[in-house]
Amino acid sequence: MRYPNILKIIIAFSIVFFSLHLQAMENKLAQSLAFKAFQGNQAALKELKSAADVGDAVAQNWLGSYFREKHDFDHALFWFNKAAEQNNSVALNNLGFLFSEGYGVKADSPKALQYYKRSAELGNLDALNNLALMYAQGEGVKQSYREAYVWFEKAADKGDGLATANIGIYYAQGFGVQKNDTIAFALCKRAVLMGVGQAQRCKAELIKHMDQTQITRADQLTNRIQRVGVRNAINEYLSQSH
Repeated sequence: MRYPNILKIIIAFSIVFFSLHLQAMENKLAQSLAFKAFQGNQAALKELKSAADVGDAVAQNWLGSYFREKHDFDHALFWFNKAAEQNNSVALNNLGFLFSEGYGVKADSPKALQYYKRSAELGNLDALNNLALMYAQGEGVKQSYREAYVWFEKAADKGDGLATANIGIYYAQGFGVQKNDTIAFALCKRAVLMGVGQAQRCKAELIKHMDQTQITRADQLTNRIQRVGVRNAINEYLSQSH
């Protein structure tokens, strides 16, 4: 099922081999070892596996990623599960992707949803977006724009530009929230400033039927979003508008 979005902002499942959301130094080391192993460095693979064998969840997740990229899904599933048992949010998201797409396992959207939700509840940005998408598309769960909005907003509040653009579109179209061009413009502008070029189309469509007062308020809201976050800024704006 296509994601219903007439402004054509494309959202992809965030499952790339080299995740941008890993922050800790040990993650970077494990990522580097996985990359070297993928290129054929057996010493790096041995080092990564040694760490995984003694229970390092980060190493287990990246070893799973290594096997996934090698299309050895049985071993990928094994190591992702090992890391997920320790509540590694990235591994949980990776398991969600395997079950969503049916890689090495029978496709199972409800199970994918469960893994995405566990990962999202631990704050993983990729999982927050993936979970929102499943609600938006009705995959493994009853379709709900409102529930999708909740999870997109959580990702946007953590500084995710694509999620910010998406809730901007939700306000532009009235998906799960009351339609509001000012909020929509502010969010899409903020997304553009964060490097989401696709959100420029959202701005261009909205400005066609906005007056200068609305644009000024939207600009003020964009600045407020940057300072206090998406949820707080929107709640402040709505409370002042009533």
